[in-house]
Amino acid sequence: LFISALLALVLRYRQQRRQSVAHESSTIERMQREHAERMELALGGAALGLWDWNIPRGRVVRDQRWCAQFGYELREVAPSLASWEGMLHPDDRAGVNMALSQHMSGVTDVCEAEYRMRHKAGHWVWIQLRGKVMERDANGAAQRMLGTHLDITLRKRAEADLRQSRALVRTLIDTIQDMIWLKDVDGVYLDCNPAFERLWNKPRAQIVGKTDLDFATAEAAALFRELDRAAMATESAVVYEDWKTLAVDGSRGVYESIKKTMRNPQGRVIGVMGISRDI
Repeated sequence: LFISALLALVLRYRQQRRQSVAHESSTIERMQREHAERMELALGGAALGLWDWNIPRGRVVRDQRWCAQFGYELREVAPSLASWEGMLHPDDRAGVNMALSQHMSGVTDVCEAEYRMRHKAGHWVWIQLRGKVMERDANGAAQRMLGTHLDITLRKRAEADLRQSRALVRTLIDTIQDMIWLKDVDGVYLDCNPAFERLWNKPRAQIVGKTDLDFATAEAAALFRELDRAAMATESAVVYEDWKTLAVDGSRGVYESIKKTMRNPQGRVIGVMGISRDI
């Protein structure tokens, strides 16, 4: 009777244990599934392509988003480092290899690089790579690296457009014969054109960062400062006429000057812009 009771107890324990293990396994699977779903949602929402690089074997596993960035289906891209190298822009190869080498050798905590890769249609796609070595061998050599790809082509185009716009504005400012200058709210020169350099007979590099007190008398500097403040206190332009003596050659003339407040995108006053014309 004792043995029968003992056997029944053991069987019940084993059954409960199997049920517990089954429940734990089900819970773990559910948690893993939920984690994978959250990861998929995060990567998809951020438009990130995922890659997993087995460094000794030269094998790179990628997801569909990675391939789609270049117009490919997953099955069309070989899971190898060579397939990535074949798409990489030749001019960007050295910089990318340097970033990877520095990270693998432990110089950087995270590998970051921006480069171009050829799309299936033939055009170039700008990519931002972020990756990190996840496994090293006993000697510290990198064995496995995980990372993401982000298509930054639109950002690169916007940056290029901005550079072009700035270059055009710079050319216009430098070419115009009127004096043009910019100051911050404290009266410190931020920029000027070659015509304005003639006023103080100083190159732009020696004017930017200085104030009128560095070039004019205290009385004249105080007047300029008063006009700057008046311009920054109103939405209307401040217009006045005065005599100016050009330090470059000592010539004097009557100039009409216009000062207008400058604001940042949030509407905060950040300085004043001035234009003077010999009349």
